[in-house]
Amino acid sequence: METTPRAGDGAQATATTLDGQDGRPPDDRTPVRRELDENLAFLSRRLGLDTSFDLLLRRFRLGGREAAFVYVDGLVKSIETAELLQYLMALERSDLAPLTLRTLLERHLPFHEVDTAATLEEVMEEILSGPVALLVDGFEEAILVDLRDRERYDDSHIRGARPMPWGELTTRFGELPADKTIVLYATGAESDQVEEAARFLRARGLRQVAILDGGFHAWVAAGLPTAGER
Repeated sequence: METTPRAGDGAQATATTLDGQDGRPPDDRTPVRRELDENLAFLSRRLGLDTSFDLLLRRFRLGGREAAFVYVDGLVKSIETAELLQYLMALERSDLAPLTLRTLLERHLPFHEVDTAATLEEVMEEILSGPVALLVDGFEEAILVDLRDRERYDDSHIRGARPMPWGELTTRFGELPADKTIVLYATGAESDQVEEAARFLRARGLRQVAILDGGFHAWVAAGLPTAGER
């Protein structure tokens, strides 16, 4: 999420599952188990969670269930990861009722780029490429959260924009000026998540919230000023 005092960005979010025929994992792959400890034991054997200095495991309680973040140190932004972890840990059972994959994705991870994985091999591949894997006891899929949005911001953004990922938006929206128009824009393909961010801000008293038509790509195509390394 990026904001400008006219500014803001809704990150694209997707939720898909890579699986085999009829929605089942391929035969040569190991499905994500309902038991969190079994999944962590598999990742520990294959990735060396207990011995690697780069791979980090953070266990916590999520709505009364055991859950864990697994990620590679240095590939994700520590501030965003810590903020999301803090947010999830603060959720009560009532916030997640019913506690399902759909509830978690739609209510509590709407502004992140997310995907799901049905096999532990895919979880490993994604962890090593950068996303954070969220494993929850009782879930037969892992949630993959891309917390590298700062890199996209550093690469290029609308001049004057302020990066504000979902983990920050929920706690920092008070920093946004109530007497100015806040413009939200998507850095990827247009997404309904930008509208969700606008509703979130309006519900908290920021009435002057607009969405940039066409997002960042339309801004660049029009030759308007940008900043960053691109």
